[in-house]
Order: sequence, then structure tokens, then C-alpha cells
Amino acid sequence: MTVVSRCAAAMIVAVVATLLTGCAVDELAPRSDPTRTSSSSARTSAPDTALSVVGLGDSIPGGLGCAAPCRPYVEVYGDLAAAALGRSVVATNLASNSGLESGQLLKRVKSEPAYRDAVAKADVVTLTVGFNDWQGRCTSATAKKCLKRGREKVRQNLDGILQQIASLRAGRPTAVRVTGYYNMNIGNPNTPEEWDFADTPAKRAAFEKTFAAALAEFNTMTCEVAQANGAVCVDLVPAINGSRGDQDAGDLLGPDHLHPSEAGHARIANAIGAVGYAPLG
Repeated sequence: MTVVSRCAAAMIVAVVATLLTGCAVDELAPRSDPTRTSSSSARTSAPDTALSVVGLGDSIPGGLGCAAPCRPYVEVYGDLAAAALGRSVVATNLASNSGLESGQLLKRVKSEPAYRDAVAKADVVTLTVGFNDWQGRCTSATAKKCLKRGREKVRQNLDGILQQIASLRAGRPTAVRVTGYYNMNIGNPNTPEEWDFADTPAKRAAFEKTFAAALAEFNTMTCEVAQANGAVCVDLVPAINGSRGDQDAGDLLGPDHLHPSEAGHARIANAIGAVGYAPLG
């Protein structure tokens, strides 16, 4: 099952859910490379210069399926940063809902002025990328080798992205927060079709075991690369799947059982905020 098929299936579920709730369909359509900006303020007795929070990544931070009043976690995290630091914050979400892969984001931060200018001015950068090219065209039959191969591809691109961020910031204090991914396959009714295996308890249990192990390796790699580049890594598995990482995300995900719901975005924002805002405060 290809990535395109998985994304198409997710979008069909999201659009049907939108129609049933009476919302406009175009709220859930992919926003190709959206730029969403929000402002937050905090009371302070000193002159206030707004901090810039920039979100980079795929449709998880991009807010696919996150129709108003839902707000992507980049924006919610901006509110938390404003409250914690006592500063006004402008959050700019450059995350993409067009199936962005890590190599594509690397090209953007290397060459596209909108990305380079935003990162150069960013006091805080959040980064969530790599899932699309990690799992790529893998199936249950090829999962172990395929996911390992995809992981190494993402490792190189992620390192390059973080190096570009550091270069653009040129030594200025910057809070870079890199997240891994949660497990969206636990309890997902679409998983057998998406990963091409028969929906039996035994086959589902075997696949979920394989995927959970591969996801742990992917998230470990993400943290290794983040830490090597002076960034702080945030594990989203406990926030979404519980302390043991084995819980169905439930209503923390939207109808596609892949992208965060309003509650899920809030949970992720809080997980990122929980690691603090060093070196800014």
C-alpha cells in the first residue's frame, strides 16, 4: 500500500466526517504548504519585543483535518510560550499538508526565501518531519527492512535540516524542539488495508509488535540527531499512547486515526512545552 493510497484513504474519512457534521468540506482539504500565523500576548512590565515561533514539518503539525475551532499545536504552543516567558509571541506555521518528506523540507530550508527568512528570525523552531518517507511504500511483508531503510534516509535529511537551522540562526539563542511520532496504528481500523494484511487478531498483533519496535527505533534516531545538533527532542508516544506506549490514541486523533484532533494538538503542545524554553528562559 503506497503513501498516496494511505493519504487518500485518510482524506476520504476526513471529508465524510466533515459532511456529517455540517462543516465546509474545504476546511479539511489539504492546504498545500500553508502559512498560518497567530499572535499571543502576556502581561509584562518591561518593553515587549515579540518572540517568533516557527513550525516546520508535515501534516501532523500542519493541522490536516484540524478545522476551527481546532488549532494546530504550533499555534497552541505559541500561547504556552507566551505565558511561560512573559513575552508576546507570533507563531508562524510553515508545516505542509501535501505529503511532505524530509528531503523536500531540506530543500526548502536550503533554497526557499520564505522558509529561510522565517527560520533566520525564529527564536523558537518546532520540527516534526520524516514519517512520510520513513514508512513510504512499506507493507507488512516488507516492513522490517523497508522501515530500516527509510529510517536511515530520514537520518541524513534531518541532520541537514538542523544544520541549516543552526546556520540561519548564526549563533543567536534559539529553542529548537524536534518531535518524534506517536503510534497511530494501535486500534486503527484502517491499518490492515493500509499495510496489506488480513485483519485477524494474530496478524494484527504481529504487525503492531513489528511497527511499535520500528517506531521506537525511528524515534530514538530522531532524538540522537536532534541532540547531536543541540536541539531538544520530545517523545510524543507517552503523550498520545500512554506511559507504556500501548494505548489506542482514541479521541486524541481525528476521524482518520492519523492526524491529531483538537485535544491531540493540545496534548502535543503541552508535551513540547513541558521540556522548557531554554535557552530563552
